[in-house]
Amino acid sequence: NNQQHREIQQQLESFNSVADYNNYLVYILNGTKDEDPNVRQMAGLVLKNNIKDRWSHLSPEVQGFIKEGLVGCLGDSQPFIRSTV
Repeated sequence: NNQQHREIQQQLESFNSVADYNNYLVYILNGTKDEDPNVRQMAGLVLKNNIKDRWSHLSPEVQGFIKEGLVGCLGDSQPFIRSTV
C-alpha cells in the first residue's frame, strides 16, 4: 500500500535528528527479522538515502556498524530485503 509506505517513511525520516539514528535503521533492517517486512524494507530505503547524503559525516564506528549490518542482510529470506541492500 503506497499510503502506508509514505507514512512509514515519514515516521522514519522524522528521526534524522537522533545521533544514532542510522544504527537504529540497521537494527530494524537486520536485527528484527520478525518485524513487518514492509517496515524493514522502508528502514533499508531510508538508510540507503542517509548513506548517500551523509556517509562522509558519519563516524568510522557508525560506518563499520552499518557495513556489518548490511552484510548480514545479504542472506535474508525476504528477496526484497536483499534487493534493498
